[in-house]
Amino acid sequence: MRTRGRWPPPEGPRVAIVGSRRPSPYGEAAAEQLALELAHAGVIVVSGLALGIDGAAHRGALNGGGVTVAVMGTGVDLIYPSAHVLLAEAILAGGGALVSQFADGTAPRRQNFPARNYTMAALSDVVVVVEAGEGSGALITAEAALDLHKSRTPATCWRRWAWVVRSWTTPLQPPPSSASGCARSGTASFPTSPTFSP
Repeated sequence: MRTRGRWPPPEGPRVAIVGSRRPSPYGEAAAEQLALELAHAGVIVVSGLALGIDGAAHRGALNGGGVTVAVMGTGVDLIYPSAHVLLAEAILAGGGALVSQFADGTAPRRQNFPARNYTMAALSDVVVVVEAGEGSGALITAEAALDLHKSRTPATCWRRWAWVVRSWTTPLQPPPSSASGCARSGTASFPTSPTFSP
């Protein structure tokens, strides 16, 4: 494993927050607020530095004064997407880490990301999926978590169902029976305006 920043991270539970690169405004805000609340509780937030939900999760953790880890599908010396260079710098400055199973200089290749997703699940105790389409990388991460006998929690499953609860510690009511493919529990939170948005 190649790393930049503090590795291993501090002791404590690790929660991966993953989802669509093109989320709804609500989904993005909910992911950010969830990460913020987790960070306040001392949870290490793990995500993939991608656009959309991943970036929101990292920002939320930073806004909550917590530690966040970005698991990359490139070498740790190559920030992808380039729009997240400032976010990657903030992760390092906040005591977090950039980690990758790929050698320095590895460019973003499509085949890298399923392996990255599996690594993300392996490094986390729980995987939270926020707005993910069928066959998406986020669901690959969730399936990897199931393979590893870890928890997966959909905040918004299959991009059709959204549940709001008062805090990340409050269990959700079971989803409608028509929400096939969704787990019977999940978590999300009320969105707020971000304070860190590179």
